[in-house]
Formats: sequence, C-alpha cells, structure tokens
Amino acid sequence: MQSICNYIMENVAKNLDQTIHHSVMQCGSEMDMDMDDICTELYTFLDNTLITDFITYPEKIYMQRATSITFKYQGRICEIGQHFGTQTDYFWVRMLPV
Repeated sequence: MQSICNYIMENVAKNLDQTIHHSVMQCGSEMDMDMDDICTELYTFLDNTLITDFITYPEKIYMQRATSITFKYQGRICEIGQHFGTQTDYFWVRMLPV
C-alpha cells in the first residue's frame, strides 16, 4: 500500500483533467490484508486531513478489479481495488478528475 500512497501523492496534481491508473504487486503480508489493514495503511502514508468522502466497500475486497475503497484526495477522486493474477496479486489505484 505504501507504493500506492506514494503514487497518489506524486501524481495528485498531474493531469488533473485525465484519468490515470497505476498498479503494483502486493508483497508479503499485503496479500493477506483485510479492509481495516488497508485503511490503516492509507491513513499512515497519506495526510488524512486531505482525505474526504472516504467510503469502503468491504463486500468487494478480494474481488477481481472491483473498487473496494473510494475517497477524494486534494481534489481528485481515488479508487482502490485489487487484481489477481495467476502467480501474483496487485493493488491498483485509479485517479479521476472531480
């Protein structure tokens, strides 16, 4: 999740009128993260005073390409989900203009 958070922070002000995507391979304990763990990681690395409209969809965690978390961060909509490959799993983030 740290890589996803870094990507959000580095790209929140870029291409404000475009939708951008990023995915990163899950490592070690990230593969077993539940919704509470993911939220804790997000709030650890992102400035939580800049997060608004935070919504979780716990029924969609571990679902292929389903959005499990949405929030706004510095005026951008961020959606986070998971992608499951044959040998590795990924977290992805989609950042949309408001």
